[in-house]
Amino acid sequence: MSDDTAAYLEELAATLASFGSNLAALRMAEFEKRVAPEPPAPSVPAQPQVTMGGDVTPAGTVGAVARQYTGGLVVVGCGDSTARIISATTMTPVAVITLGGAATMVAATPETGYGFFAYVGSAGDGSIISTASFVRAGVLTANAYGIAITPDGAYAWCTAPASNSVFYFDTASHSLVSSVALGAVPCGIAITPDGTCAYVVAGQSVKVILLSTLAVVATISLPSDGSYPYGIAITPDGTRAYVSDIAGGKNRVWCISTATNAITATISTAGFGTEPYGLRVSPDGAYVWAAFRGSDTIGAIRTSDNAPVFDVAVGDGPVDLAITADGAYIWVTNYIAGTVSVVRTSDRTVTRTITVGANPHGIAIAGA
Repeated sequence: MSDDTAAYLEELAATLASFGSNLAALRMAEFEKRVAPEPPAPSVPAQPQVTMGGDVTPAGTVGAVARQYTGGLVVVGCGDSTARIISATTMTPVAVITLGGAATMVAATPETGYGFFAYVGSAGDGSIISTASFVRAGVLTANAYGIAITPDGAYAWCTAPASNSVFYFDTASHSLVSSVALGAVPCGIAITPDGTCAYVVAGQSVKVILLSTLAVVATISLPSDGSYPYGIAITPDGTRAYVSDIAGGKNRVWCISTATNAITATISTAGFGTEPYGLRVSPDGAYVWAAFRGSDTIGAIRTSDNAPVFDVAVGDGPVDLAITADGAYIWVTNYIAGTVSVVRTSDRTVTRTITVGANPHGIAIAGA
C-alpha cells in the first residue's frame, strides 16, 4: 500500500469514525492504526430539522438565480466543506456552495417533477443543493455517507454509519420518511433500475432491502480476508451488482447476481488498475467503470465476460466518477490532486482538467 493510499484511508476512516465509535472499531483494523473511541452517536431522528437558505459564492456572473443548463450541471463534493457546481457543456465552474462539513458522496435527482436537487453526504450533515438556483436549499441533521436516488426521483436513500442503518426521505418535502436497521456499518448504496430494491454495502456483506416493505430480504456475504468493500453499482438491466474492494493489495471487484443474490465472479484488476473505489456502469450496460486510486487511472470492465479491457490515466488519487446520460463523457474526482478529469469515451482521452476544492470526493450529474 502506498504512503498516499495509507494517508487517504486513514483520513477516510477518521471521517467515517466521526459517525460513531462502532464504525472505527470495524474499519480501523484495515489501517492498523489506533483511533480514540467516539461517544455513542445518537440514533437517526424521527424527523430531521431543515434549515432553508445557506451560503453561496457565485463564480463569474452567475448568482443565486434560477438557471437552466441544457447540458446539465456537475456537482462535486469536496473535503473543504464545499460543493462545486460545473457546467457540463462548457466544462467551467459556475458556483461554489458552502456545506456544513467535508463532503462524501453525491447524488442528483433525475429530470422529474421533483425539481433539480443534489444531495451531498457529510460527516457534518447531509446537504440539499438546488441546482436551479445554486443555493444550499436544506440541511438535514441526520448524517449521510452513501446516497442513491430512486429512479422516479421521489426518494433519496442514504447510508448512516452512526446508527448502522439507512434512512430515506421524500425529495418533494425533504422530510424523513423512515429508516432501516442493518446491524453493520453501511457505506455504498445502489438502487435497482425498477426501484424495487436497494443494495447496501454493510460491513463484510451486501444487504438487500425490499423497498416496498423495508425488509432486509437477503444478506450476501463477502470474503472476510482483510477486504474493505466500498463502492457498488448496478447494471441498467438490473441483473448484476458490482462491488469494489478498496483494501490495499486486494485489487478486485465482485460481481453479484441479483436473481440469486450470490457472487458469480471475483474480478482481479491486478496489473490493470489498483485499489478500485467508485464504480459506475455505462448507460448501455456494456462496461463497469472503476476509479483506481492506487494507479491514478479509471478502467473499464466488460460486463459480457467481466474482463478488464482498457484504462485511462487521470489525476492523482481518483475516487469517484459520473457518466453522462449519452455515455460520451466520464467525470472523475481526483482526491489528492484537487481536480476533476473529463474523459471522452470515444477515444478514451482526457479533454479537460478542472481545478476544484481540496480533496474532491463524490460527483454527480444533474439535469442532463
